[in-house]
Amino acid sequence: IAFISSRAEPGKNRFDLYAMNSDGSEQQRLTHTTGSVAKPIYSPDGATLAFIEWREKPLRRTVLWRVGTDGAGQTLLEDSPGINHVGGFSPDGRYLVFTSTRHGAQAKISGNWDLYALDLASGTVERLTENTASDMSPVFHPDGRRILYRSDQDSPEELYALTVVAGMRAAD
Repeated sequence: IAFISSRAEPGKNRFDLYAMNSDGSEQQRLTHTTGSVAKPIYSPDGATLAFIEWREKPLRRTVLWRVGTDGAGQTLLEDSPGINHVGGFSPDGRYLVFTSTRHGAQAKISGNWDLYALDLASGTVERLTENTASDMSPVFHPDGRRILYRSDQDSPEELYALTVVAGMRAAD
């Protein structure tokens, strides 16, 4: 079980990523960042976790990271202006889909959120949606060919499916 906790620095509202067995035993701190960790998700093979780190106060950016479930190999995945939120791994573990404000209201939590896909092997980021709506909470369909997400593009908020082909390029 992956979870976040402020136990390393009580009272400072700063969180690190921890893991433990399902019975609560063998709790282990996995991260040692300067910011505050949130939104951990497991890779399909269960060997790594992706998460965000809140970097600046007042909030101006978040960074995407990956770490082994044993705490080894913490790797910076994405560090660009704006707020990022982890969505999910592709079923084959090759891609990480996430949301970001990098092309909209970069320092605001509300505003223009778009979907992006990160190729974990090359580090290439591809923008998947481009509109004035807030496209949020992306997850891969088990077939790996569609990404499900919520959006307020046709207010009120609804569920959408984006078909992807040839890597993560959005189908026309």
